[in-house]
Amino acid sequence: MLSKEAFNALLKIMEEPPSHVKFILATTEIHKVLPTVLSRCQRYDFRRITPEDIKERLLYFAEKENINLNDNAAELIARTADGGMRDALSLLDQCIAFSDIVTIETVSDAAGISGRDYLFDIIEAIANQNASAAILIIDKLYKMSKDMQKLCDELINQFRNIMMAKAIPENISIIACIPDEIERIQIIAKKLTIDEIFSKLGILQAANERLSKVSAKRVEIEMCIIKLCSETPVSDSVISGNSDLLVRINTLEKQLSGYSRTGQTPYLPLNFYDKTKSEASEAVPNLSKMKLEDFKPVKKWAEILEIFAELCPPAYGALDGSRAVENQGIMLIYAENEFFVQLLRKKENAEKLQEAVTRITGKSYSIRSKFAGGNNPYKSPVQSTEKIKSIIEKAAENNIQTECK
Repeated sequence: MLSKEAFNALLKIMEEPPSHVKFILATTEIHKVLPTVLSRCQRYDFRRITPEDIKERLLYFAEKENINLNDNAAELIARTADGGMRDALSLLDQCIAFSDIVTIETVSDAAGISGRDYLFDIIEAIANQNASAAILIIDKLYKMSKDMQKLCDELINQFRNIMMAKAIPENISIIACIPDEIERIQIIAKKLTIDEIFSKLGILQAANERLSKVSAKRVEIEMCIIKLCSETPVSDSVISGNSDLLVRINTLEKQLSGYSRTGQTPYLPLNFYDKTKSEASEAVPNLSKMKLEDFKPVKKWAEILEIFAELCPPAYGALDGSRAVENQGIMLIYAENEFFVQLLRKKENAEKLQEAVTRITGKSYSIRSKFAGGNNPYKSPVQSTEKIKSIIEKAAENNIQTECK
């Protein structure tokens, strides 16, 4: 950071520089340069050099210096340099020190990155959810002193290529890889959905950030690989909040598909409770104008009670022996226990009963209750017979004589 005096002196020299002096100011944060400085300069924006241009330049140098460099190795160096020609030339110098003939294997050894076959074997194991195979490859690479951070970088780059192959299959020019790898990338892309690719990229990026901070890099990359191979990857905090919703939706879809195969009733989870019941109840007709014979028994009342028992156990006990009927958006409950009518007046009990009804029927009802007092017109004859039989059996156990007509 320049002092105020030094800054003013620099401005003065820049305004009236000696004829033999040229100032070159370089920065990667142009937005921090003051307008007073920019107004006195000619601005040149330097951008990353494309891998194609770097490759062409490397081959030119190799020809001039009699270096045996093949096209695939030059392309790998160009991609590894990430837009920097100086980095590309430095890596080429390292490769020459390794071998007189520079191949892809030479570049992999010099750069400390995994060989291409190892890399795709790991990705295919991830796509096939084969954690054991992927971990064995990681173990082999670690024993070969491969850099785990660079391995993670390479996995991110290749999953980015897979994402492009999945999203834009007709444009392979955007895939940053050597030509021999395109077919393998396309095959892997067909095995994964775009959401799975997004999830795996998020997990890799989160692991890559942690790798620079932890000492046990092998453990970190192994944890990442196991997570990538899991059936339902657990999202990291780096993934947006929508990923949690995606996992929950995928879980729900699997549950619903399972119920459809078995013929069971798909219970909706608590957070899918329909909160629009107040809107639906506005159009409900007047109960006093409806005829008793127009009501039909609620077929899934037993299932509704089962859910209600989980949501509100205290109120559920008062519904023993109850029956429910429905007509035109009204559900009328005949309760054998007068206490339930009072319980239903409490907002929390009414909401939980409404939730149980909505989860089973998928509809919102205006729920009413009535104390049957033993005169429930919809009471099951079978249930009544069973109760009578139970009373007779208890009487017999206590040596009490009974007569049935």
